[in-house]
Amino acid sequence: MSHSGRRRRRSNSALPNWQQQALLILLLCAGLVLASNGSRLLVSGLAGYQVQVFIDDWRSKNAMPSPAAWAVAEAAANRAVAWYPGVSGKHLEQRGHLYQWQHYQLPYADAQASSARQASIDSLRQAIAARPHWPDNHLALANGKLLQWQLDAEFNQALQQASYYGPYRPRIQLGLARIGLQAWPALKPAAQQLIIQSIERSLLLNNSNAARQLASLATSYADLNSICQQLDKATPRSDILCAGDTERP
Repeated sequence: MSHSGRRRRRSNSALPNWQQQALLILLLCAGLVLASNGSRLLVSGLAGYQVQVFIDDWRSKNAMPSPAAWAVAEAAANRAVAWYPGVSGKHLEQRGHLYQWQHYQLPYADAQASSARQASIDSLRQAIAARPHWPDNHLALANGKLLQWQLDAEFNQALQQASYYGPYRPRIQLGLARIGLQAWPALKPAAQQLIIQSIERSLLLNNSNAARQLASLATSYADLNSICQQLDKATPRSDILCAGDTERP
């Protein structure tokens, strides 16, 4: 093949200048988008980590946050949500948990806690819209509704969805049992049956400490004798739960 033929082949295979320039611009734009999203993910992730540190600290101390700590944590939670490139069900759920901690030790339906607890419910609704099959979102929403003492259809649906999507997750079933026992007198029979099922699953999946927690809640808020009468007798650790129940056959 002649040199002129090879030059013609190379010339014919090269992109025109305008196409090369368009491709370069496209690659530059894609790089900028990736860099922007990467930086947003970094800011969001660091803010979310900061929020979790606060929550873990308050949980370990079993105490409500100080006003200064709360201000920093709330700003970080909003930053984690706002900076995420898209909708983050994880950060929305985390913010919902955060708002439940602001007035952690105040009673149900407390007027002072109402604004924060409603903000928790609103954030958790958004989390459920982003991750409808995630049981933690539904469990957290049920807890938020309990704190507001809004034991309505949305509360019952949150219990059902958490149980449906997390049927054998120890933490989910223990959480459902805890919430259900605290609301027991106000629950309708169908909801009470769901909670009985969660108590049985929690006793099966968790350890003896969990059984003692449920026993304490049942004694304080519900009717321990009635609950024990409804449990399957073969449920592991039911004897620990019902240790104070002498009427059970």
